[in-house]
Order: sequence, then structure tokens, then C-alpha cells
Amino acid sequence: MAPRKIAAKASGNKQLKIDCFFKRAVKLECGANAVVENEAKQTVPIIANAANEDDDIIFEKRVIVTSSGSGCETPKSQKRDLKRKRSKSSTTPRKDLKRTPLNNNNANTSGDSSGFFSPMGWFASPVNGKLSITRRTSTPLNENEAVSSSRELRKKSLFSVASSEQSSFTKLKLKSKQQENDNCQIIDRFNEKKEDRLSNTSSTASETLAHEVTLNKCDEGSDAIFEEETVDGSEFQEREISKNVANIEEKSKDENSSKNDASEISKKLSELSPFVPDVEFNSDVFRTFYVSAVEKEDRQIKLKLQYQTHTFDCVIRGLWSSTCINVGDYINIKTKNYEKNTFFIDDNEGTLVLKPETMVSCTSMSSSVFCMRKAWLSQKFTGWCSSNKYMLVGSIVHQLFQTACVERIKTEQELNNLALKLTQNSQVFLDCYANNITTDQLMSELALYIPNIAQWLSKYMFNGPSRINDESNEQMQLLKVHDIEDNFWVPTYGLKGKIDVSLKVKIHDNKKKNEVNVPLEIKTGRPSFSFEHQGQVSLYAIMMDSTEYAPCDSGLLLYLKDKPQMKRVQVKSREKRSLIQTRNDLVHYFGDLKIGPPPKNSENLCSKCDSLLPCSLMFKAFGSNHFEDSQIMSEKIVPHAANHLNQEHIDFFKKWVSMLHLEMSYTNNYEHSTERLDFWNETSEERESNGLCFAKMVIKNRIGSVYTLKRKHFRTSENQLNHSKNRIRIADRVALSFDDETKSKEVRIAFATGYVSKLTEDFVEVTSDKILDRSFHERIIRIDYIPNENTFSFYFSNLLHLMLFDERPLQLRRFIIDGHPPDFQKGVHKKIVSICKTIIRPLNKSQQRAVLRSVTANDYVLICGTPGAGKTTTIVSIVRLLAEIGKSVLITSYTHSALDNILLKLKNFDVKFIRLGNLSKMHPELIQFSDSNQLERVKSVEELKILYSSIPVVATTSLSTSHPIFEARTFDYCLLDEASQVNLLASLGPLFYSTKFILVGDSKQLPPVVKCKEAKELGFDQSLFSLLQNEDNTVYLTIQYRMNREIMRVASALMYENTLECATEEVAISTLNKPSDTNFAKKWMATVLSHELQHSFLFANTDRVPAKHQEDEKGLVSNEVEALIVKQLVDTLLINYQLVSSEIGVIAPYNKQVEILREMTKHCNVEVNTVDKYQGRDKDVIIISTVLSSDDCKMKDLLQDVRRINVAITRARKKLIIVGSRQTLLYYKPFQDLLLILRKDQIYELPKDAHL
Repeated sequence: MAPRKIAAKASGNKQLKIDCFFKRAVKLECGANAVVENEAKQTVPIIANAANEDDDIIFEKRVIVTSSGSGCETPKSQKRDLKRKRSKSSTTPRKDLKRTPLNNNNANTSGDSSGFFSPMGWFASPVNGKLSITRRTSTPLNENEAVSSSRELRKKSLFSVASSEQSSFTKLKLKSKQQENDNCQIIDRFNEKKEDRLSNTSSTASETLAHEVTLNKCDEGSDAIFEEETVDGSEFQEREISKNVANIEEKSKDENSSKNDASEISKKLSELSPFVPDVEFNSDVFRTFYVSAVEKEDRQIKLKLQYQTHTFDCVIRGLWSSTCINVGDYINIKTKNYEKNTFFIDDNEGTLVLKPETMVSCTSMSSSVFCMRKAWLSQKFTGWCSSNKYMLVGSIVHQLFQTACVERIKTEQELNNLALKLTQNSQVFLDCYANNITTDQLMSELALYIPNIAQWLSKYMFNGPSRINDESNEQMQLLKVHDIEDNFWVPTYGLKGKIDVSLKVKIHDNKKKNEVNVPLEIKTGRPSFSFEHQGQVSLYAIMMDSTEYAPCDSGLLLYLKDKPQMKRVQVKSREKRSLIQTRNDLVHYFGDLKIGPPPKNSENLCSKCDSLLPCSLMFKAFGSNHFEDSQIMSEKIVPHAANHLNQEHIDFFKKWVSMLHLEMSYTNNYEHSTERLDFWNETSEERESNGLCFAKMVIKNRIGSVYTLKRKHFRTSENQLNHSKNRIRIADRVALSFDDETKSKEVRIAFATGYVSKLTEDFVEVTSDKILDRSFHERIIRIDYIPNENTFSFYFSNLLHLMLFDERPLQLRRFIIDGHPPDFQKGVHKKIVSICKTIIRPLNKSQQRAVLRSVTANDYVLICGTPGAGKTTTIVSIVRLLAEIGKSVLITSYTHSALDNILLKLKNFDVKFIRLGNLSKMHPELIQFSDSNQLERVKSVEELKILYSSIPVVATTSLSTSHPIFEARTFDYCLLDEASQVNLLASLGPLFYSTKFILVGDSKQLPPVVKCKEAKELGFDQSLFSLLQNEDNTVYLTIQYRMNREIMRVASALMYENTLECATEEVAISTLNKPSDTNFAKKWMATVLSHELQHSFLFANTDRVPAKHQEDEKGLVSNEVEALIVKQLVDTLLINYQLVSSEIGVIAPYNKQVEILREMTKHCNVEVNTVDKYQGRDKDVIIISTVLSSDDCKMKDLLQDVRRINVAITRARKKLIIVGSRQTLLYYKPFQDLLLILRKDQIYELPKDAHL
């Protein structure tokens, strides 16, 4: 909240300026009667005495400072009253945008001799060395709140006045005279819980509560005493009137300067209307407003809007009145109809953009012109349809045309050579392989377009001007190609898209010649000039008009099939309003995650739609009872489309869609995520401070599509990029935008997107999705992190794929939904036995059993890999055996690290494999096996087919199944590692491309990560492994190679029903070596760090130590005293036991504690991390900081999950120390069980000075 300033200084012209937290100042003449002039030009005499220019002014009457106008900042108390008075609910705006709804109600006047008394007003009167600040609010008087208190504080400190309930408070801030010219700043804040409670309390306007706070000014450096008095509002008003009248009369008599008596002053002040300044707006510029109230009528909508600290009304009529606006939304408005703080938008004037922070692609918009439901579905089920030959041809034709424009190619022969060049690259080979065509077949398709492209170029580029089409008198000549694949994000309209070619052309019309910028949209299908295509061109023109290409009021639509046919699409006001309103409707439906827009309800149209299945499933699951006139949809279309699914399948679909929506909503909620989608609403410096941006960068080099960017600053200290505080990592998706100070229309947002390919302290490498013009190298650029929106798209697509009427989805539904058990062969074939002997001989019994069970499975098998049980060795053995008997295998895992761990072992054997994925995410030793590396030697589609058919093993992450290889190849087996840590829907993707599958995991270790508590309670953290697991289909690896017998004993008893056993005696008795120095800094360390086997697992109890945990205002938990104990243990291990840093690991459940521990141990570089980051890892010594220690038994979720405790304690090989409060941890069931398993000698009571 902006401070409210009350300042008074004499200026050179003997006038006094008073800043009463209004935007414009009020002027008072010095040494005589001064006047306050309001909007209606009415004046009020004010006495202000000042002798010299720099003298402080003493007001000799009470000055009224009202907050009812739109030119002031409103106290939160007023917002609270506004909530209670509204007939409809309101929503507090996002805190991060610092926009607060204001009340624009007129203040009531009264006969107060010192002026009118606003219900939301402030009284400010510096008199006799005191500054009295009084506020009145319409708050019901509560006995518990009617308290008085006085406090002392130094200047520049904070003063709090709190009620006895400790549920509300007022903060006052006083700044020193030397620093702020004797300004007194008053900041009023309220506790949100109190605000919420009051918002639900019914009250009347006559019930008031007033606070009078008096500041006694003292000498510089002395204490300032604040006195607060809480009284009944009506009594307060009467008392203040009489007191102020007496005060003014007495002052007037003493100084003989009064020209008006108290009654005359009272009369003039009572005639004043509230001061409401009229804010001027540029009618050609959009402004963003927060919607604080909505009133819907038959043919219009009335809104209360907030812009910064101003409040406005808005009346919406005509086409715009159908907009679904809710309290809490943000809208963009541009209109010339504006008077008396009210905007008017109708069919003749004005534009309204709903939720401009939601960027809608022009492709989605164009499809919504015909069917909005299809556009809504495509936003949810992105990319579930596979590519086809026609899409590939269209893509190459676009590249051919764009390159020809840029390089100014004239002849068909040159175009033919260019086409041949474009088809001779690895990506085209992959696309041809996926669509089962050769490059010769592709070239024959392209040959149909080459003459048409040459004809167009000749007509408009080399020999223009020429008529645009046969039906138009307009002629056109191409002057310049601005860019190709020009990327636009336009928050003004909430639109984004890529323009095929942006041009500068000369239009000849009726003897007029106009040079204009236009977008050119290329279509490779048959000419239709449909509304969808013309609407898409219009949207591109609208976007270009908002950038440096303005003005732009038209676009070109070009069809290249058969013969070139082109039309100039004019963007008229009516069409523009219709398109923007269509976008508003679509954005509204984007917020409606389940029901969506109504279907077309046409048997002829809907039955041919490629979105028929998702449309029918969403309709059957959620929308059948919400649409009128949907008889055809419910009785004919949906039953036919979903005829292969039973009710259990529909219920499964409905459940998982509902949970996906909950998780999506939580993830995208600004209160739970700092990864804002509308990054353009923050400065680059703000974003960088949050670790989501690199600001002030410039392009220094380019190799292909890889750009190297460095700091603009010249000082060495500012050149370096602080990666430790930045969350941008290699392979993260980023957007490049201008970051220099230019005209608003030149500040392009996301002119390119890409991913980070390299990070150093000096530069960032970004692989861009387009080649940038040299002009971009001269600009200052910001690199913004963009959240990955593809994860949920994969989930939706996998779920939809499971519902398809195909053989593989049918099989998977039988196992996953219907619960059919898998089938196994009765024995192993003799041929396989002879082959597998050499492979399984080095394995232990449980590992051998897992390998043989895998090759006998006809459907699927599960392998439970307990901690340290040689899971990766078992997987490699299974893959080797399957490859040896001629089977193809798809190896997949949710994480790159787990996948690479398998391949690093597999590469030591004679098994051919290929690794798909981003090179920057791969282990360096595996790059030689990457798809990119292998394709460098491929010269044709035929060679590619031979390569892929010769490689039996393909490896990729579970969310990377969009590679073209999956369009043309099915594997015999899919082996999914970390299956228990992966969401069920994430596991499905790879399974569609195999006939059998093997899941490897442990449901007693970390589950899938779920952010939304409600979604988790419904089962969103269920993995496919945990769903299918039972004794009949699961093989358990129980012989472990990691923990000594003492550590294993506890883990086995806690989680595995005492089934674990050590692989060898050497593993069982493995402990720390004797300390090289037995002189420990403290005696207790000798016991806690004992190298004896029986003390390998030890709980260090901190109950005697003053080690209470802390929780900050954000709810982040830490324990610095406990961290000090951990630091001492680490230092002693390094010094006395001569361990190296890499042999020690520290685990804490909370990120704040991890940060503190990292800071304390940074001198020795010991790895400190959360439990999640240690999954699959191990160390000789593990120290666990449990953090929580408090008399308050407020439960924390992380310590209630026994699976997390299991992972933490099974990371240690030789020594495990848990540091924590036994008394606190006993509140948690997992720790109750753990402490019961420990012997008495394994629990050590730390002395009270252990941290010192």
C-alpha cells in the first residue's frame, strides 16, 4: 500500500502545497486565508501562517482528508466495508499485482464545524505541535475490540495497536524530520483472518468504530508517543464537532486573524461534495483493470473497476454484454466514451478483452469460429492426433515459399533445387519414416506447388504491381519481407501466433498508392476462403497492428494448390469486435474445465469430426445434463462414438480428468506458484530476483539456431550470472523479449522461444525456434523462464489414448480398469535356458527369479526393487537376455538420471541401443549413442529404416514418446523403471507401443509428486505399479548390497516385514574405520559417531537442547540449533575420521533447512538435499535433520509419510544418524514405529549445550 503523505512547505510564490495523498496537490496561500478547491470549484477558507519560505506550516484548523474519492489510496478497512456492503461476492485481487479494489461511494456530509465527515475519512490536524490522525470506519463495535493502548517507539520504527483477540492491528510509521521534510506517513493494515470474519458479519451503516491516534512531536532522536482511543462512532463525531468548533474560535480570538466564524466555516464545508478527481485516459491505449463488482442486467453489464488507486464504473452494452465477466477477473479496455469516471462500451465504440493474461493461439481462435467446443478440446487434449503425409507436405511447402521470398528466387529450377535441399535433412527423413513415404514421393508432391510459387513471386515480387485477384481492382507489389515464422505474443488482446510471412507491400487502389505492412497466411489445401481462414488472417493483422508494424488493417490469404489464389482480408471494426468477443468466450470456457461450450449437435458434422471421441467422452462424463437441445448428441452421436466403452471405463475417465483439473488449477494458481505465466507484467529485474529471468542480455554470437547471450553491463561484477539463485536450468523452455526502453509498440514479447542448451557464469546459450534478423543483435533482451505446459497435455492425451477403439488400448483397459490378471508361461523354453545361463549366473537368487519371470510373462510382470537390492543390475540382465533371444525392448523412465544409470551399465555389453532425447539432458558418455549422433550418418529414408531395424533397444523418458519412431514401430517389451514414482497417466505413454511390459519399482518408497492436497486424497498419487501390484504378479528383490545389518534390520522391520537380508557378510559388518584422532571436540560426539557396528544406527535426541524450530511468515520451517549440531557432526567426521566430503550426505525434509545446512557446510562441500533428491542414491554416512521440535503438536505432512522415512534411512551404507526431538516426533506414527524398533542404546540424549 502506498504511504499517505501529509506535507506542508511554503514555495517561492508564497503558496503552500499540501499533499493529502491525492494525485494532484491542493494549494494554500500563506499568511492569509487559504482556499481548498474541489471538483465543483467550491472553496473553503483555511488559515495557514508561515513567515518564511522554508518554515514549517502550522494548521490552525482541522483539515479533512477523505478517502472516498478515486484519487486516493483506500485503507484496507474500507475494502473490508466494501466486502460487507456488496450484494454479490467479491474476490481479493492477486497480491503480486498490487491492485486493490476501491470504493467509489459518495461520502456523506454533515454539519461538523470543521468540515464534512466521510464514513471512510481521515482527519489530520497538526496543531500545537501535535499531528492528530483520525479514521472512522463502519465496523461493528465489539467489547473485546474496545481497548485503549499506548506505546513508545523511536522514529522510523513501527507501532502496533492490536485488539485483545490479536486478530486485527494497525501499523503506523513515523519518519524523521530531516529525511522526509516532516512528513508523517500512516500505513493502515488489517489481518486477513479478521477481514474474512468481518466480511461475513451483517451490520448497519450506523454502527461505527473510530480510532484517534495522536502523535506528540518531540525533538529529533527522542521517543514519539502514540496514543490511541477507541470510542463509539456517533459519540466521537459529536465530541469532535464541539471540540473543533471551540478550538477554531479560540485560535481566531488569540491571533485576531479570523475572518469567518465557526458556523460560517461549517456551512461552507457542509456544502462541499467529495473530492473525486476525473482521471484522463488516452482513448487509443488499452488499460488493464481489476473487476471488483459485477451487476448483470437484461441487455447490459455494469462493472466496478480499479486502475492503480482509482475506481471507475463501466457500462457494457450490445455484443459485449454477453461477456462472462466475474469478480476477480482482469480486463483490458479501450474506448472513447468516457465521462465522469465511467466507461461506456457498445457496438459502436470500444473494445473489451477478458483475462488478457491468458494467451490464446490464433489457430485455436480460427477453429472456434466453426466450433468453439473443438477449440476448447484441442486446448486440453493437445497433440493426441498423429501427423500425416498431408501435414508433412504442407510444412515443406511453407518452408519452400518462405525461403524463396527471403532469397528472392526467380525460376522453377531454382525452386526445385531448393526443395531437394530442404528434403535432404535428418528431420525430414524422420517424418518420412513416420509416414511411411520416401523422399522421392515427397518431392513428387512438392512438384505440384513449385510452379504456383514461382508464378506468385514473379507476379508480385519481380514484375508487380499486379491485381490481387480477378474480382478486385486492387493491385499489389511486394516491397520487403520483414520476417518469416514471425512469432507474436500480444497481451493487449490476449493473442499469440506465428505469421507465415510478414510483408511490406504497396497497394494500388483508385489511383491511390499506400505502403502498408501485412501478414501473409499460406494454405496448401484447396481454396475455400472460409470464415475460419479469413478470421485467422484478421487476427494476425490485429496482432501486427499492436507492434512496430502498425498501422496494419488488413492481411493476405494465399492458397497454393492448383493455382495461386489470393485475397486481401480487410479488418473492419465490426469483424474485429466479433473476433475479440469470440476470443473472450473461448477464454471463459478455458476456465470451465469440465463442461465446456455446447456441442454442434449435428449428426452430419459431428460424426466426421476428428475430435469426436474426446468430445463424446467429456459430454458423457460431465456435460450430458447441462445442455439443452442436445438430443442428437446424447441419443445418437455419443452412444455410437463410445460404444466400445462400459460404465467402468467412463467412470475411470471421469475420475482421472477430475483429478487432473484439480492438480492443474492448483499448479496454475498464483498463490501457490511463483512461475507466473504472464511474465510480461513484471520487470526483468523483478523476475530475476525471483530466479525466473536473465535481464539485460545481448546477443554475442550465433551458430545455426543456437544463440549466445551475455550481460549488457560492462563492469565485471555485473557481467556474471548468478545461477545459484536462478531457477533456470539446462533444457528449460524460455522466451526471448526486448528489455530496452523504447516506444510501447516496439517492446516485442516472446519474439522467439526455445530452450537453454548451456549455462555458464558468463553467458547463456539458447537454441531458438527461429533464426533472428541481425537487427535483434542490436537490442537488449531478457530471457524468461516459461513453465512447461506439456506435462498435463501428455496426461490428457495418454488418458484419451487409453479409451481408443484399438487393440492395444483394449488390452490395457482389461488390466488397468477391469482388473484382469496377467498370464504367464508354465516354464522357460529350453533354448532360452541355454542362452540365459551365462547372463544370470552372476546374479543372486531373487534377481535370477526376476529375470526368468520376465521372459515367461505373456502380458506383464512387476519387479519390486527394495533399497540396495541390485535393481539396475537386474534390469540390464533382463534387457541383455531379451535382446539375445531376438526381442525388441523399449527402456523408459520418468527421469533422465535413472534412464542413464541403466544405459551406462548396458553399454559395457554387446547390446546395440539408441538414446532418444535432448542432448543437454544426457550423460556425456551416452551422447555417442544418441539419436542425433546416429542420424548424422544417415543419407536417406531407406538408410534410416535399416538403422532403426538393426537396433533392438531404444531408450527414452516416459513423457518423450512423440518421436517419429513410435509412429512406425512397435516393441516386444516395454521396461519402465521408477514405475512406483510415476503418475499412472505418465506411465501409459510408452505402453501403447509394446505388446508386453515390465514395471520396476517399490511402492514403499517415494510416491508420485502431487501438489494439490484434494487431488492427492482422491488418488492422483497412485502409480500404475501400486494399482497392479499383488503377490501373483510381483517378484521381490530382497537381497541387498548397501546397508550393514544394523541399518538394514531397522528398515526391514519398519517396511518389509523382516524379509531383507544382506548379500554378503562383508556388507553385513561394514562400518566406519576407527577414528584417526580420538580426541573429540566434545565428549558426546564419541558416542554419537561411534564406529561400532551396534551403533551404526543412532538417534540423537535434542529434547534437552534449546532447539525449537522456527516457522516464518511464508510457513517455511527451519531449526538453526539443530543445524549447528549437524554441522559439528560433519566437521568431526571430516577431521577425526578422515572421510572425504563425497562420502557424507545430509538429508532434511524442508527446503528452508536445506538452505541453512548448505550455508553452514559450504566450507566442506558436503551434499545437502531433500529426501526426494536422494532417491536412488547412497552414501557411507547419512545424517538426517528432522527439524521439528515444539511443544505444539501441529502436524506436518512430510513427516507423516512412512515412505519418505524409508527412503531417508536406507540411503546409508555404514552409519546413520537421526537428529531430532523424540518428544515431538512421537506425535508422528512413522517415528513412533521407528523408535519402538530401536534399542535403548541406539537412542542418545544430547546434552543441553550440544549446539555450543
